[in-house]
Amino acid sequence: MACHGAGLAGDFGPNLTKVGSHKTKDEIAAQILKGKGDMPPFESALKSDEIEALATWLAAKK
Repeated sequence: MACHGAGLAGDFGPNLTKVGSHKTKDEIAAQILKGKGDMPPFESALKSDEIEALATWLAAKK
């Protein structure tokens, strides 16, 4: 919420309310793992099953 705002509408980070319409689950998972631009990597902060669940949830946002 600190970066993407309440309801994923965007704040410091981009709006993610429809991220699944332009990124695949695998692309989302890779970005969570490795980070990109201003987004830090979360590979050491989240377990692989947590990243998988988050990527699946975000990919469904269309």
